[in-house]
Amino acid sequence: MDERTGEVPKRTGRLHGRLLKVLALVSVLAALAAVWQLGTVLFQDDEDAAATWPWQDQASVDFADEEPSTESAAASAEAGSASASPSPEAAESSPEPEPEPEPESSAAAPETEAPAPEPEPERGGAACTASLRVGNQWQDSGEVRFDVWLEVVNTGDESIEDWEVVLAFDGVDVFASWGMSHEGGGRYGAARWNDELDPGEAAGAGFQAASDDEVELPSTVPCTAFA
Repeated sequence: MDERTGEVPKRTGRLHGRLLKVLALVSVLAALAAVWQLGTVLFQDDEDAAATWPWQDQASVDFADEEPSTESAAASAEAGSASASPSPEAAESSPEPEPEPEPESSAAAPETEAPAPEPEPERGGAACTASLRVGNQWQDSGEVRFDVWLEVVNTGDESIEDWEVVLAFDGVDVFASWGMSHEGGGRYGAARWNDELDPGEAAGAGFQAASDDEVELPSTVPCTAFA
């Protein structure tokens, strides 16, 4: 400004006008750039968005496509097994299920005793049996007299050289015999011609007896074999 006249020089006024025009042009260009940038963001696809925003981390975008590492998979498996299997303290504290009671039967089955097995005849070594069979009977001087047939069988596994029977009956008197000899008391031994018997072989003998009344004799008498 001229101090004497108080007027602004024309050169300074022109400079101010040019600056204002430049500022206005810069503002218009900034506005156009902002509108273009906004349109690009709204209408671009995913690939353009990734290229447009340079600050986006490419590693974070591709991380979902990568397979998990071995260490992370092992850690996940251990965590799953730990959650699935209970701890020893929890297993000890958990009560065991009680067994269900068995239903009682309405009626108890009767117990049946197995029949006792019949004893088998003893065999082995020297053995024999003696059986009796009553024959004729008659009265004589007020007594009953009868004949008795005796059969001795070798029931052992080996041959015998001699045998002996016992003829002792209550109320019966043996007064005669054949095929055997009287050894004393009620003992009678074999004769010389029927003393040796092979296994299963039999010998015959007999005796006569008397009693005051009719009696029933046993079917067998004791027999002893001598090898």
